[in-house]
Amino acid sequence: MNHLKKFKEPLFIFSFVLLVAFRTIIAQPIQQKCPKVGLALSGGGAKGLAHIGVLKVLEEAGVKIDYISGNSMGSIVGGLYAVGYDARFLRHLAQTTDWQSVLSDHISRRGYSLEEKDESEKYVAVFPICNWRLGFPGGLLSGQNVSLLLCRLTWPVHNVDDFSKLPIPFVCVATDLSNGQVVDLKKGFLPDALRASMAIPTVFTPVKWNGKLLVDGLLVRNFPVQEVKELGADYIIGVDVGAPLYKVKDLNNMLNIVGQTFSFRNAEDVKKQSKLCNILIKPNLTNYAPFDFNAVDSIIAIGEKEARKHWKELVQIARWQKRCQKSQIRFIPPLGIDSLYIQKIKIEGLKNTSRKLVLSRLGIDAPAWVTPRQVDQAINRVYGSKFYERVTYRLYADEKGTTLIVRVLERNKNYFKLGAHYNSNNHSALLLNITLRNLIFEGSSWYLSARLSEFPEFRTSHFFHINSHPGLASGFSVFWNKMRIPRFTSNKIREVYDYTRIPLIFRTETLFSNDYALGLSVKRQYSYFTSLIYDPNRMDYKDDFFADQATVFFRSDTFDRRYFPHLGSQLFVCAGHIFHIQRIHSHQPYGKFQRYFIAFRQYLPLPKIKQITLIRGFFAGTIQGKRPVLPDHLFFLSNVEHIRGYTVGFPGYGFLERQALQMMAAQFGLQFEALPERFIVLKAHAARIREYWDNNIWSNPFIYGFSLTLGAQMPIGPLFLRISYNSDKKQVLGFFNFGYDF
Repeated sequence: MNHLKKFKEPLFIFSFVLLVAFRTIIAQPIQQKCPKVGLALSGGGAKGLAHIGVLKVLEEAGVKIDYISGNSMGSIVGGLYAVGYDARFLRHLAQTTDWQSVLSDHISRRGYSLEEKDESEKYVAVFPICNWRLGFPGGLLSGQNVSLLLCRLTWPVHNVDDFSKLPIPFVCVATDLSNGQVVDLKKGFLPDALRASMAIPTVFTPVKWNGKLLVDGLLVRNFPVQEVKELGADYIIGVDVGAPLYKVKDLNNMLNIVGQTFSFRNAEDVKKQSKLCNILIKPNLTNYAPFDFNAVDSIIAIGEKEARKHWKELVQIARWQKRCQKSQIRFIPPLGIDSLYIQKIKIEGLKNTSRKLVLSRLGIDAPAWVTPRQVDQAINRVYGSKFYERVTYRLYADEKGTTLIVRVLERNKNYFKLGAHYNSNNHSALLLNITLRNLIFEGSSWYLSARLSEFPEFRTSHFFHINSHPGLASGFSVFWNKMRIPRFTSNKIREVYDYTRIPLIFRTETLFSNDYALGLSVKRQYSYFTSLIYDPNRMDYKDDFFADQATVFFRSDTFDRRYFPHLGSQLFVCAGHIFHIQRIHSHQPYGKFQRYFIAFRQYLPLPKIKQITLIRGFFAGTIQGKRPVLPDHLFFLSNVEHIRGYTVGFPGYGFLERQALQMMAAQFGLQFEALPERFIVLKAHAARIREYWDNNIWSNPFIYGFSLTLGAQMPIGPLFLRISYNSDKKQVLGFFNFGYDF
């Protein structure tokens, strides 16, 4: 025992030294090569917002991400995080973004050019015409708004073409539509890569990328773990928010069945990718659908909750990284760049339209300082011309300054459009339209439209931009229109006209703004009418006329939507000279006269109660000279209103019921949006009119009217019922409308 005691102390010392040496040997590789941490984010639509909750937990734990991969919504969240936005900003972005607007091609009506405002919102079905045959679009949406949002959020890295040079190296995936193979997007323009990765087939149009046609990676690689490993990640955190295959009991509708057929290949791949993860986070999102963007907070919270289950592992990774003395990510400020000095402007993608057309719509006179909001508005003005399927931009900075590169994708198709309309005046109507772009001139639009109903109408109009004068446009229009006009005496029908007119109109107007235009028009009109007399002892009276007219006009339209606008105004000022009217058969000329009017309507939301909008408007019109013989040279109080025409909407009257040579009218009302897209409108009107030259407008009494409208904005157009009354007729009248009018 004594000899053992002699060795006890030296043995202890030797063991201690050996242990220290062993630990030093084991720790040495960690000191020399710190493992790289990768983050793989799957696609899943709105469910992909759960990634933000996971990022929040990673930041709290102190984990620094070295590489990121993503698909679809995972590519957007991951790409923005790679740019330098933190979880807090991404959460704020998700909460404040109008997802319904972003994931659509709809821009505010205020962004359309004036000629497109006249044509917009009429039709519910649009089909491309390819080689003079009807086709179907490559997707329901071109992704204009989401592309524009991504362009704005990535301002700080527009110069970066290699995603490995981002603050965090990044890769996203897409599917090659020609062969079904995975495409890794590592280089290029980041917003384009993100847009390709989220191009859900049949929902968004495919994206052209280096000769390939790309769609969402969900078809073959919804969970890109392998890609982040190939970037160089040694330790991978994977977040999978994708849905598993449906069970038999859930395959009870067409959408689920179609979705299941797309998911077989991807389901097998997800299993393989999951095995590559060191930490696999799978938030339980079975109660949410890919388009549940109204549940942002709940989805983010579920992602955060699931990530916290791995808290100990995440903290251990952070400690591991701290030993390697890894620096933390330097997140960019939430507002990014406030403004930028644009030295010059470059246009890419032009084939059938001119640079001058784009610049006239853009409205940025470089060199100039611009803010992100101003750039967005300028791009929307170009897109609102409807010559382009998609308009995006890129900022390129070099030693000479910053260049704004406007990137347009021209519409290379013509379109056939279809709509339907019903109201109490014309009853059912089928609306048809063919729109032809760049048919005769570059930057031209030709519209062929028809309303098929009891009182049909056919129109053709051609409008083109004058390239030598970017601020001007010219055009002509011809239409054939039939209507039935009653004439009243003491509120009783005296006779009814079937009135047909065929005008040929040439006009030139300015294009300096999407909101207003100053113009000149010349019109020759053939008119034919038959008087249907209710006295059986009298024969029908028929006659036809030629009339020539020159008009100077100013028009403005800033309504955010055609029906039930929340904000905006319409103004039309017109001075017309009718210098020749002749009865065709008798060659009898009629006297010249002038027609002047101003019409104004405005909708103003109340500052503290945004659901309530104040409505106000007025009309004043007069005819000077001889009395007109044609109905559309008079003014009418009617149950419909055309601010650019000859009718003034007034409660309690039927269609074109009260005519006048002079008229003054005013309206005041309130519009209450009780529920989203559901409206209650109360209006009060007052008017004074002069029907005959032998009386004075000031001696005639005021006519008062009141109306109550219950309405809704539906996918295929407005639906409303109006109940009205006035002090002249003293009758309650109803008016029903469904769909957009012609």
